Amino acid sequence: MLPSLAQILWTGLTAVIFLLWTGAMFTTFFRLRRAATEATGRMFPGPRGSLRSVATFLRDPRNRGARRRLGWLTLLLFAALAMQAVCPVCRPGG
Repeated sequence: MLPSLAQILWTGLTAVIFLLWTGAMFTTFFRLRRAATEATGRMFPGPRGSLRSVATFLRDPRNRGARRRLGWLTLLLFAALAMQAVCPVCRPGG
């Protein structure tokens, strides 16, 4: 059975949301890594340095936009996946 247009559009929308979320997450990971290496002065900062950079990222007002973007994209991705589980039109093969 061929997928309906609604299923194709929903899958495409979910894929776009996932790509945006992946980009935001990788940007955040690279930002955290850079902050940890700058703070410790070591190439491999270790768990303690990494956790400190995460704590700084979560508190620093300069990162507010990145935190909000990542949070909203995460919620949007969860909502899209939940919708796919609940809505028969959005389900592949449904």
